[in-house]
Amino acid sequence: MTSKFALRREYYISAKRKDKKIHELKTILWKNNVHIACLQEIKLNPNLKFSIKGYTTLRKDRKDRSGGGLAFLIKFKVIKFREVSLLPNFQANSECSTEAHAISVTLPQQEVTIINAYHPDNTNTNVDLLNSLVDTNSGIRIILGDFNAKSPSWGSLILDSKGSQIEDLLCDIDFSILNNKENTYLSKTKGTSSALDVTAINHQSAEHYLANSKKDDQRPFSNSD
Repeated sequence: MTSKFALRREYYISAKRKDKKIHELKTILWKNNVHIACLQEIKLNPNLKFSIKGYTTLRKDRKDRSGGGLAFLIKFKVIKFREVSLLPNFQANSECSTEAHAISVTLPQQEVTIINAYHPDNTNTNVDLLNSLVDTNSGIRIILGDFNAKSPSWGSLILDSKGSQIEDLLCDIDFSILNNKENTYLSKTKGTSSALDVTAINHQSAEHYLANSKKDDQRPFSNSD
């Protein structure tokens, strides 16, 4: 049985469309045998309940304004994990535009740290926050999310300021990009598509991942809109 991570972006689960969205999400999780799903910009609030049978839900809702929000869905009794706490200075900073949530997954021989991130458009990325979360002793470190950032490195036609920021961050922390350069976002209003999501892994683990993915038809990561 192959374990899978799934990256979903802009997964709105508003009160009006909650039942339909949860049914759609269940189908994706069960059909693809997803063990850990990372959701961004889900627009939940503390008053809205959200759960899926067979999965533990870890949420990080926006408390001071609407929109945004992150969630992990972790397969119950299959994945052993713990939540990674933000440093106190980031916990207290409500003005930080970058949202990040991290877990540490225990495997038989090592730990994997997964950082789930969302960054809204038209603001600078808080690279210090992301840096603090990847600064762990885990053998495998993965950072993924919707950064609203464009770069040819992950499939965009242009390089914008946020794309340059993310490129510099990944270079500084020695991470390799796992994107296959396919578009990850489709604008329903404009009908245009682009690559705004990024998945990256620390370089030492990247070579092992790429070697194994060539042997296995099922890629352990799935990026979808």
